[in-house]
Amino acid sequence: TLGQYMVSDNCRSPDEVLPSIAFELKDLEDGEFSVSWFGHSTVLLHTNEFSLITDPVFSTGGAGPLSLGPNPFPYEDDYTVDDLPEIDYVFISHDHYDHLDKNTVKELSNSIFYVPLGVETHLVEWGVDEENIVVFDWYDEANVSEDLFVAFAPSRHFSGRGIGDHSSTLWGSWIFEFYDTSIYFSGDTGYMEEFKNITAKYGPFDLAFLDSGQYNVAWEHVHMLPEQVIQAAIDLNASVSIPIHISKYELSLHHWYEPMELVSTLGGENNVTIATPMLGSTFIFGKEIPQDTWWRGVSECSDPFLDDYPLLEYALIYTNVVGILWIVVPRFKSRGNSAEEE
Repeated sequence: TLGQYMVSDNCRSPDEVLPSIAFELKDLEDGEFSVSWFGHSTVLLHTNEFSLITDPVFSTGGAGPLSLGPNPFPYEDDYTVDDLPEIDYVFISHDHYDHLDKNTVKELSNSIFYVPLGVETHLVEWGVDEENIVVFDWYDEANVSEDLFVAFAPSRHFSGRGIGDHSSTLWGSWIFEFYDTSIYFSGDTGYMEEFKNITAKYGPFDLAFLDSGQYNVAWEHVHMLPEQVIQAAIDLNASVSIPIHISKYELSLHHWYEPMELVSTLGGENNVTIATPMLGSTFIFGKEIPQDTWWRGVSECSDPFLDDYPLLEYALIYTNVVGILWIVVPRFKSRGNSAEEE
């Protein structure tokens, strides 16, 4: 796996601009709501009474400290907070950079934030008024308004934004209930038996947004494999499921389009309804189920160059390892000498 990371595969990111749709709200009748997806885990649920958004990330920089993480994939259309309707509620699943974006939080600072335990510290530091922050533990519940009930449930993941704060804040999934509709938002998660307990308490679900990308067998306990996504949809008794955590960042080894292809195919084979909306698109839930295979034909992939030259690949891996040791070993020796002098 170390070697795979060091040697890039040109299919992990698209080699052209991804097709998208300019964001536009739809007119709604009473009791209707629309769904808009902006890539990765940013989902807008809009009604005539309120608007809520999950894990909003609209920054154009890298998803990491000082914007040094992977850059977002290029889309045909740009999306900003200014494009959105007034956002009443913001729901954060955990504090990783690709889910909790400082600049976007600042732009939404007048909204009410619902966050896991400990995440409120980040928001206060960034200027969000404490009165605009509601903190949840697992299985906390609240009637946010006459129309909206929310609950926070477990997920199988972790948190942290630096070397010293690993899992120091909570992470989890969200349940939304309004207009006689139950919605599940998984955040980041590996497959877990807890899906069945969540369903027993809040299900069945009309709509589920499920972590479907950035997986690998080496870390399947924190990101579901495609077949596990389908099992999660079954466990949640979800009428419609939408893959999320995809189509924005290169955070794993799989081809960028693989999650959508595999999850939609496996869904068809298992009688599980999978919706695959285009980036930026909006649809009215209950009136349509978008199932366009928009990713097909977007990016022609070839085998990685070094697959044809394995000796060169191993040489590059060896060179990288030697380079790391060249930097690290002298530092340890220097510390040892300093300790002896003391």
